[in-house]
Amino acid sequence: GNFQSRLEATDHSEGDPVVNRNRAFGHLLQALTALPMPVLAVVEGAAMGGGMGLACCADIVLATEDARFALSETGLGLIPAQIAPFVQARVGRRVALRLGLSGERVNGALAQQLGLVDALAADSDALDLLQAQWLSRILACGPQANRSLKALLSRHGSSDSAHTGALGAWLDDAALRFAQCMRGEGTEGIAAFRERRVPVWAVPLQAADMARLHGLPSPSSSH
Repeated sequence: GNFQSRLEATDHSEGDPVVNRNRAFGHLLQALTALPMPVLAVVEGAAMGGGMGLACCADIVLATEDARFALSETGLGLIPAQIAPFVQARVGRRVALRLGLSGERVNGALAQQLGLVDALAADSDALDLLQAQWLSRILACGPQANRSLKALLSRHGSSDSAHTGALGAWLDDAALRFAQCMRGEGTEGIAAFRERRVPVWAVPLQAADMARLHGLPSPSSSH
């Protein structure tokens, strides 16, 4: 219905409404990938088209084994326009073409083989546990160190960086960031390592914490 209303729109004073609306979604995807903190996508059920694109913008993707992913646009005579760069960045050109040109639907297990999913859970309860485990790992790392690493890889992480004379600038930036971390969170992190304790920023989570986060009943006590 929304597609049809845009096609029938006669007011093009601010440009083509189809182009504008499509590009607006791209701005959202850009903002998501530009977030300085770690981003997890937790997928249960179907992540088709734009939903798959959102998952590809995350740093880490968790899913149930029966989750379903697809670039479904071409089956409608459309293209996965705004999500294409993010899908390709996540799984590579060959897999992006395979999924886009065929509209193939893949489950969580195959999605993991293709590089779209990082870790799988058997069911919803196990997904809560898996999410808690990954968040606990992230929260055991220095938050500013994680932000600096994301910025470093985002700024210099293109596949051809080493071939364009940019490697030296990349390593210069990395050295500066390392020194900043050493004089910041690194002081606490190294002290915690020497004293055989967890650093002050570490926050362990349980599956029940994920259930509360989602506003759902707590998983069974076996977790």
